[in-house]
Amino acid sequence: MCVSESDARSLRKLRFWGGVIPIETGVSAVEFGEALRSLPVRLLKEAPTVTFLAYFGSQTNIEALNWYLEYVHPAIKVAVPGYRFRVVGRGLSHLPASADASVDLVGEVDSLVGELCHAWVGIAPALSGAGMRGKINQYAIVGVPCVASTLAGKGFAYKDGHSIRLAENATEFSRACIDLLASIEYNRKVGLVARQVCLREYSWESRLPALREIFAL
Repeated sequence: MCVSESDARSLRKLRFWGGVIPIETGVSAVEFGEALRSLPVRLLKEAPTVTFLAYFGSQTNIEALNWYLEYVHPAIKVAVPGYRFRVVGRGLSHLPASADASVDLVGEVDSLVGELCHAWVGIAPALSGAGMRGKINQYAIVGVPCVASTLAGKGFAYKDGHSIRLAENATEFSRACIDLLASIEYNRKVGLVARQVCLREYSWESRLPALREIFAL
């Protein structure tokens, strides 16, 4: 048993007896219990807000934050009046020098659901590294549409243009964010489809059939 299909493909080359079954990590029922049961109310009457949820003790996330601030953030500021960018998660003591007054360093929060209910867009702008970007599922379960780099979105069941927006470069990334900030109707539509995909593919309940098979339950 492993945690991604890409891992499984590599391990199968070693010809383990009985095969290899990937069980991708589900959305935490401890952190997102209520959100898994019913869609939280998202407050989209406040300033159009992009949220980056991450652990900033990771150099990969610091690199992604700097890239967003330098190449994406300025374009959104011009296009969307009143736009705010919120940086959420532990490990960051101060904002990079490229941040301006429209950037809020929130840091660690008591409730991810409470924070994400204020987000219009969640981002996953990874430029390097490997692994499953769990933040994409955390956005989705609350109904927050995500804009992700093609690297960050690789391997997920979300479909570009329907349940996620994927971007190859800064221009595509900023355009996707602007689209989702400009139309509440489009924003909610993408977020709801993302939630449906998340419940179907990334809840622990959806993992039960495979777990029963593995452990012969």
